[in-house]
Amino acid sequence: MKSLSWDDTVTWTELLGLKTASFLYKGEFNEKAIKACYTKKSILGGEQEGYVIRLTDGFEYKEFKH
Repeated sequence: MKSLSWDDTVTWTELLGLKTASFLYKGEFNEKAIKACYTKKSILGGEQEGYVIRLTDGFEYKEFKH
């Protein structure tokens, strides 16, 4: 089985009336830019807990841990 690409995920969540988590950065992997996203302040208020990094392409579920 394969996960959806990010664009397909967004399309499906919109069709289903759901929301995705906000994204802070989209682009080529850039460690400096990604670390700059951690501001300790959540865009929703309160303290930022962290963030998730994922490929924009779909991927095999068995590869998820990598």
